[in-house]
Parts: sequence; structure tokens; C-alpha cells
Amino acid sequence: MFIVSLESLSFRSISEAEVLLTTFFINMVIILALLGKGFVYFKKDEQQHTVKGLFFAIGLSAAPFVLFYDLPVLIIGKWVLPAELTVTSFFVLPSVFLYLICTDRLFRLQFSINHFVYYALLSLFPAFLVTLLYAKFVHKARRFAELTLLFLLIYVINILVLYSKGYFDRTLRTKLYVQKNFYQESIYRIGEALKKQRNMQEVIRCMEKEVREVLDIENLAFVQLAVQNRQAPFHCDEKEWMKLIKKMDGQPLSIGKMIENKRLFAVFVGSFRQSPLLLIGKKKHPIPFRAEQKDWLSTIVYYASVTIENMLKVEDFIKELDNLKERSHSVWLTRLIFQWSEKERRKLAIDLHDTILQDLIVLKRKVESLRFQNMRMEEMKKQLNDIEEEIVDMIDVTRETCHD
Repeated sequence: MFIVSLESLSFRSISEAEVLLTTFFINMVIILALLGKGFVYFKKDEQQHTVKGLFFAIGLSAAPFVLFYDLPVLIIGKWVLPAELTVTSFFVLPSVFLYLICTDRLFRLQFSINHFVYYALLSLFPAFLVTLLYAKFVHKARRFAELTLLFLLIYVINILVLYSKGYFDRTLRTKLYVQKNFYQESIYRIGEALKKQRNMQEVIRCMEKEVREVLDIENLAFVQLAVQNRQAPFHCDEKEWMKLIKKMDGQPLSIGKMIENKRLFAVFVGSFRQSPLLLIGKKKHPIPFRAEQKDWLSTIVYYASVTIENMLKVEDFIKELDNLKERSHSVWLTRLIFQWSEKERRKLAIDLHDTILQDLIVLKRKVESLRFQNMRMEEMKKQLNDIEEEIVDMIDVTRETCHD
């Protein structure tokens, strides 16, 4: 609004007050429309309370000024209530914002505010520098108001450019950047892949495949290095390998911690069944990993460590149950297994009753109605085709139920 009012100074026929009031009215309409859209979007979400609070706070605070001063001045040239009285309603805003902050319902807006402050600070110095250079070398004799307007225009343009860059980074990153540098997508992909693995060997193969695809490496291996066996898992320089071993022995290892030595690197995955598991790799070039590469590798190694640990715990638990089952006095285990079986039977009965059985009842009624209806062959074929499609759907549901 301030920039628009400064622009209106060059047009003497336009009232600055009208420009300000029109801009304010347009801003309020846009803000309330966006909040209304958000209210509908978050209809079944807990964030609906935040959007609802913002909508009523801004709407109630701006309504007296817009209805009794802004619009009357723009339409008939006279106000109903003076601006000094109507603007007092804007004190509703800080009250509602304070309530939302105290009830911790302003989390999404707080992120947007921090984002804007970050971009605003980044844009401040370039705008000031360009304005200073313009006043110094291009037009030395310039009024302060014009320099201020130039500064604000450059400042806003810088902020919009940063927002545009962030938008294009999110939408075009997968097309413009090579897969080797897209670590965020890799973390999501490996997280989804680890859910489908069934044992420790599958987890290791999945991790090895992902690391080979993302990092520029020559060799890779998951090894359990014992104290008596310190041989390299693949061909490499013996001196460089021994230096890496000394580095690992000289400092405590934590999950995800990386140790580098020229072309070799090692990452501690975890200690499973009294044996340490390490990821050993050989880079194609003796260049240290960047910070984002180390963070990415540490993150996926941590995911793999948690997955393997949970798998081993489940295996140990199943073995313990098998041992208890063989004992004669394990009455509680027999009851536990019986209850589990009954629970699964009840679940299967409910699934069959709510899906396949209901569909069969509806299908039976359709077939009965066909028996007593007089219709043409085309209509008969159409209804039979519909029934056939429903039968195919029931077959698919039956297969899914059997698979589960």
C-alpha cells in the first residue's frame, strides 16, 4: 500500500486517500478469500481451528473500518463513522494472535512468518546496495522520496524472486538436477523400501543398492569386522586400509558416524548379536564427502540400524515363543495363541460379512430381478456385463482377503 501511494504521487488527478482505501479493501478481500479457502481445505483437520481463528480475527477487526469508512468514502464520498473510531476494532488482531500463540495453534503460520523474515533479511542488503549505486553513479541529484520508492521496489522484487526460486526448486528439481544429488527424495525412497524388507540380508541389499545409485563410489560392502579378522572386503591400498582401521580403533563409534581416509570410508551401522556391522566403501576419487552427503548417509544408516534391530528383536521373540511352546507348563502361552487365533477369526468373519457377503446379497437380488423382467436383448446384455464386472471385483476382494 505504501508503494502504491508513492506511485500515485506522480498522478495529480488521483487522490492518494482513494488509492490507499482501494488497495486496503482489495487486500482484505484477498486475505479473507484465501482464509475461506483454507477453512474448506482443512475441514477435517486440526489446523481448521487456526484458520478459523485467523479468519474471524481479521474479519472482525477489519469489518468496522471497511463497512463504515472505507466503502462509504469510495462509493458516496462520505464516511458513516470516523476512521479514528473504526480503527479501534483492529485491537482484536493482537488479542486473537496472542490466544493462538498461547494455545500453540499458530504452528503453520509461524513457519510462514519465519520464512518471510528470512527472505526479507536476505533482500535487504542487495536492495540497499543497488539504490546506493544508482544514487551515486547514475543520477546523483535525486529526491529522498524517489530513492525510497526505488529501494522499496527493488526490495519487493528481491523477495518475490526468492519466493519464485523456492517454488521452482520444489516443482522442477526432479527434472533439472541429476538423481545423484537429490538426497531428500532418496531418504523418502529408502524409508519406504525398508518397510517391505523381511530380514537383515534384504535390508543390507536394499541399502547397498541405494548408496551405489546416489554416491559416486567404486566398491561397497557391509561387513562385520571381528578383532581377529581385519581383512579388507575388496581390493584396495593396504596402507590406506590400515590407516582407516586405526582411525576406527582410536575413537568411539556411534551409529551413523563416518570415518574417511582418502578414497576409503567407513560408517558404523550398529552392533548386532555381539558383532559390529560397518558399511565400508571405496570412492572413485580422493575427494572428501560434502556435508549434505554425510548427513544423507548418516540418516539412511540410522534408518537401516533401527530396522535391523527391530527385525532381530522379532526373531528373538519368535524363538522364545517356540521354546515356551515346547514346554509342558506353558499354559499362558497356549491361551495367548488361542486368543490371537480367535481374534484373527473374528476379524476375517467381519471382513467377509462387510464386503463379500453384502455384495453377494445385492448380486442375488439383481439376478432375481432379471428373471421377472421383460427387456430387450441389448438391455439384458448390458445388465449381465455389469453383473460380470461386480463378480470380478468380488474375486479381487476375495484374493486380497486370502492374501492378508
